[in-house]
Amino acid sequence: MYDFKDYTQAVNAAHSTDAGDTGFVADAGTRMVAINFDDVDLSSQMTVVCSGAARGGSSILPYLLQNLGLPMGQFEANNYEDIEMLRNRQSVDALAGIIEKRNAQDRWGFKIPSLRRGQFKYLEEALRNPVFVYILRNPLMTAQSVITRAAHENYTEDRKGFANALEGCLQSYLEFATFMRQTPCPCILLPMEALKTAPRDCVAALDARLGLGADDETIDRLAGEVSVSGYKQRPR
Repeated sequence: MYDFKDYTQAVNAAHSTDAGDTGFVADAGTRMVAINFDDVDLSSQMTVVCSGAARGGSSILPYLLQNLGLPMGQFEANNYEDIEMLRNRQSVDALAGIIEKRNAQDRWGFKIPSLRRGQFKYLEEALRNPVFVYILRNPLMTAQSVITRAAHENYTEDRKGFANALEGCLQSYLEFATFMRQTPCPCILLPMEALKTAPRDCVAALDARLGLGADDETIDRLAGEVSVSGYKQRPR
C-alpha cells in the first residue's frame, strides 16, 4: 500500500507555483547545484536525505557522508541503503516511528533510491531541518547499467527493456525536479560524472555545504577512493 497519495497531490497542486528565488548556486567547476541555502543554519540539527535513480550512483552519497562524519544508518549489502528506512519506505506510520527514534541524534541521514514526489514531500514535513541531496548520472549510462545488472523481466537486454530502463531513470529525475520546484528546503544536486573529473572539489564542496567539518586528509582520501572503481568493496 502506498501511503503518500495526499502528499503527492500537495506537490502536484503546488507545481505551478515556484517556491521563489531563495538562493540558486551552480558551481562552474563541479557543476554541483545548491538551492535554498540562504540563511540556513545546519550547525546544530540536520537530516540529510540521499536519493537518485536506480543504478544512478546514489550509493556514493552515503559512503561519502558516513566517512565525512554524518551517521547514515545501518547499510544494506553494498548499496549503502539504510535497511530500516528502505524496508518501511511505503508506510507513513512506520517512517514516523523510525524518524522519532533517529532524532535522538542531532544530525543524521539516510539513502533511499528512486523516491517519488509524495515521499519527498512527506519527508520534507516529517524530518527535522531536512536537506535533500540528489545525484544525477548520464541517463544513457544509467539505463545500460539497469539492463545489465537488474534481474527483472521489465529490463531485458533488448530495445523494450532498454526503453523501460531509460523511462525509469527519467521518471526518477522528474519526480525530484517536480518536488524541488516547490520545496523551501535546501537541496543539492550533484552530477556523478564530476566525482570522476573533479573528485576533490566535489567532496570538499559537499562537506562545506553541509557543514561537516572534515579535515583535508579525510577529503583527500575520499576523493581518491571515489575517483576510481571499487569503493563499495572497502571496509566500513
